[in-house]
Amino acid sequence: MRLIASAALLGSFLCPPALSMQTDDRLNEAIQAIRDRHQVPGLALLLVDGSGVREFQALGYADLTRRRPMTVDTMVRIGSITKTFNAIGLLRLESEGLLSLDARLKDLAPGLPLINPWRRKHPVRLTHLLEHTAGLMDMSREEFAHNEPFPSLRAAFDFAPQERRTHWPPGRYPEYSNVGSGYLGYVIEQISGRSYEDFMREQVLVPMGLPTATLRADDTTLDRLAVGYDADGQTAIPYWHMVFPPMGAINATPLEMARLPQFFLRRGELDGRRLLARSVIDRMELPSSSLAARAGLTYGYSLGLDQEIDGGRVWYGHHGDGDGYLSHFSYQKDLGVGYFVTLNAFKRAALSDLKEAVRAHLAAGLEHQADSPAVTIDPSPSDRIVGDYEQHTARFERRQPMRLSVVKRDEGFFLVYPSGRQDEILVADDG
Repeated sequence: MRLIASAALLGSFLCPPALSMQTDDRLNEAIQAIRDRHQVPGLALLLVDGSGVREFQALGYADLTRRRPMTVDTMVRIGSITKTFNAIGLLRLESEGLLSLDARLKDLAPGLPLINPWRRKHPVRLTHLLEHTAGLMDMSREEFAHNEPFPSLRAAFDFAPQERRTHWPPGRYPEYSNVGSGYLGYVIEQISGRSYEDFMREQVLVPMGLPTATLRADDTTLDRLAVGYDADGQTAIPYWHMVFPPMGAINATPLEMARLPQFFLRRGELDGRRLLARSVIDRMELPSSSLAARAGLTYGYSLGLDQEIDGGRVWYGHHGDGDGYLSHFSYQKDLGVGYFVTLNAFKRAALSDLKEAVRAHLAAGLEHQADSPAVTIDPSPSDRIVGDYEQHTARFERRQPMRLSVVKRDEGFFLVYPSGRQDEILVADDG
C-alpha cells in the first residue's frame, strides 16, 4: 500500500497540521483486495470531515503503458459530478439576484431548439433541468458517439436539433438526461456574459479550492490526465469530447475533489469564505419539482445532488462516468463525514465495492455521534400497490414501454421485472 500526496497542497488548505493522515490497516487491505479482485488499473480515495482530509490512498497506475503511478494529484475525469458544480454556479448567480431557478428556459435561452407541446401550462424551468424533471430523454446514440469538440455550446445544439423535445409534461417525473446540462450551461453564458468554461473556473472551481480543475483538453491537461480504460481494464479509451461539456467534462485531481464533500459538510463555507448560504445548501438537498416531491417525498434527485440509503441513513452525492473513469462523491450529515473515490476503468462493480468499504469504514467509528436513523421502514404497505404497471417515462427510446408487476408474498411486497428479477419494496417513512 502506498500513500501519495502533494504535501504542499495538503498543508495549504486541505489538511490542518493537527490532523493525522494515518489510514486504517483494515481499510487499506479492503481497498487493495477490491483492486486485485476487479483488476482495476488505478484508484484513489480521500475521506473527509468538516475539518479537511482525514485519510487518503492511491493505488495502481494512471497509465499502464508508461507505468505512471496513480496519485491523489493525478488528474481524472469526474464525469457527471460536473452537474453538482453546475448547480452551485447557478445558485451563486441566483444569490446575486441575476436569475431565478424558477425562470422559464425559453425566456433565458429563446434561440435554442426545444419542442414542448405542454409549454403553455407546463414550461421548462431551470429547476426542472437541474432535477431532471424537464420531460427530456437523454442524448441519442449519435450524440453519445460524437467525439469532435464544437466551437461553442450554441453550435452543439445545432448538431441534432430534432432530438430537443419534451416527451411528457415538465415538472412531473424524474428521468436522468444529460441534455438538460447543455441548456443550463448556455443559460450560465447568457447571464454571466462569460463562456461556460471561464465562468465555472472563476466563480466555482477556483473559489472552492480546485485551482487546476479544467474543462480543456490542452497538452498540459492531457499530460496530467490518467488514461481511462474500458471494462477489461486494459483497452485505453480516447478522450471524449462531449457534445455538451456541462454534462460532465470537468477534469480535476482527487485531492481537489475532496473539497466538494467538505463544502457540503460545512454547509456552503470553505476556508472562512461563505460561497452559498446554509439555507441554499438545505435547498440543494431537497427535491421540489416532481409530482412525488410536491406530494411530500424528500428522497430523490435534487439540485445537482442524488441520494442513496445505506444502513438506514441518507448519503448525498453524485456519480460520475467520464468514459473510462468512474467516480463518486458523497457525504453523510449525521456522521459529519464524506469521501471522493475514483478509478480509471469502466468497472461499476469495483466502484460499488469501494463505496461500500469506505462507507462502512466511515460509519464504524462514528456511530455514537449519529442521530436516529434518517429512514424507517413501514412493514405493512397497502395492498393497493399490488398490480401491473407500465413505464410512463424512459431515459432512452424504447420500442415498447417496460411492464412491471408488484406482487405480495408472505415475506413482503416485491417488484417483478420482465427479466424475472425481483426487488423487495420498502415503504419509507421519514417522519
